[in-house]
Amino acid sequence: MLRYPATLPGLSTVQLCYLAKLLRAHRQRIGSRWRKLSPGRQALLVLAYLRKNETYEALAAGFGIGVATAWRYIQEAVRLLADQAPTLVEACWQLAWSGSNFAFADGTAVPIDRVRGVPDPHRASAWTGSAAKAQARAKAERQRRARQAGRVLNPAADAARETARRADLNRLYFSGKHKRHTVNLQALVNPHGQLVWISDGLPGSVQDLHAARTHGVIDMCERAELTLLCDLGYTGSDSPRVLTGYKRPKTRTLAPAYRDANRALASIRARCEHGFAPFKHWRILHRHRSCPRKTGTIAKAIHALMTRPG
Repeated sequence: MLRYPATLPGLSTVQLCYLAKLLRAHRQRIGSRWRKLSPGRQALLVLAYLRKNETYEALAAGFGIGVATAWRYIQEAVRLLADQAPTLVEACWQLAWSGSNFAFADGTAVPIDRVRGVPDPHRASAWTGSAAKAQARAKAERQRRARQAGRVLNPAADAARETARRADLNRLYFSGKHKRHTVNLQALVNPHGQLVWISDGLPGSVQDLHAARTHGVIDMCERAELTLLCDLGYTGSDSPRVLTGYKRPKTRTLAPAYRDANRALASIRARCEHGFAPFKHWRILHRHRSCPRKTGTIAKAIHALMTRPG
């Protein structure tokens, strides 16, 4: 096996020390007396995973640990970082008390692998353990209920139902706009182009306006008396605090006044793209290979790394 030294561009010792401090405090809190890696080395492992999107096998070989240990260390640190990310209430409080009466709301799509084999999120057992364990528990539960009912299971029917369930999950995460499987993330950007809040992940088939309503973004901004400048993906909101452009009718063109209004709104919303620009450098968000439901946690962890240390 060949090894080579590498760098993490765009990161400094500030993020490394911040994450190492969190890990050190967490180990003291849970009473962990010995680990294969020190807090500093574990922090470097996590930063390499988030920044370069390396596989667990490559990271484990580079740091001299097992694959399961690398996975456990990364998941532990990502959860700690996600807990440090600002909440929606904190973000609205910060925007309201900064002297600004508006903010930018926008959504982004994180590409993911196909979700074949992902357990049904509506099952209670699907949230614990791996996909294989969840499916095994569900199958054992069906067999137990069948024995109690005094009937024999039909393997062909069970296989057909399982195939249909996986197809539904694939359609759930498929984005018709991007023509691939994605996870929808909502964000708030202040007037200076700085990202102040990132949401949990929703399936890629969820539209931006529905996602904003699900996370309670519009209701919270109404309470904070903030005006949201949004794109056409938020058209249809009945809130007076949501300002969007004008859609062009299919049968005719927009009037010059409407085109001027759209052009003015687009020039103001150009700062919103600066909020998402730093996320483009984290390769973990270029193609997330892990469980889709962990995408929001990873995005929050990255947001905490970009905002909290400074």
